[in-house]
Amino acid sequence: NGLDAALYLTDAPDRHPGDMILATHPTSLAASPEYLDRAGRPSSENELDRHPTIRAVSERGQAAEWVLTHRDDGRRVVLPPTGSMFLSHDFRILHAAAISGAGIARLPLGYILRAAASNGLELLLPEWQFRPISIAAAFRHKGARSNKIRALLELAHSTLVRINALAEMNTSCEPAGTK
Repeated sequence: NGLDAALYLTDAPDRHPGDMILATHPTSLAASPEYLDRAGRPSSENELDRHPTIRAVSERGQAAEWVLTHRDDGRRVVLPPTGSMFLSHDFRILHAAAISGAGIARLPLGYILRAAASNGLELLLPEWQFRPISIAAAFRHKGARSNKIRALLELAHSTLVRINALAEMNTSCEPAGTK
């Protein structure tokens, strides 16, 4: 549509062959402390279906299922989009809904940890992991890139390095009540 490049998020980069993966970032479950005080903190993956979820939707408006993998033994759990859900295609709205107490959300770990520092969010069930999200770039012209495309890629890369550094600095963060 006349664009030189587009940046997008995906948890299935294999569906987009030929696009450039700029970075990957872990995502985890989180909710606001106020929501968890009111609704209870899930102690296992089996309790997640008792909570409203905050989920991303596709361009077609379909809620994404959650596929979690246990980091120690590789067990997988699929949580279909059922029950009470808050849906949006805009990450900023999903993030705001989680902080506002609308339920349990899948969010980038760096954003969770930044909000956790000010008691805005709590990391939940850290032993369960999603497939990392990839930040990718699609180009109209696969060959030579202009200076503006190079500048875009450099800006995206430096931003992603900062976000990942925040997550790496705080990976030892524990959910509230576990100390």
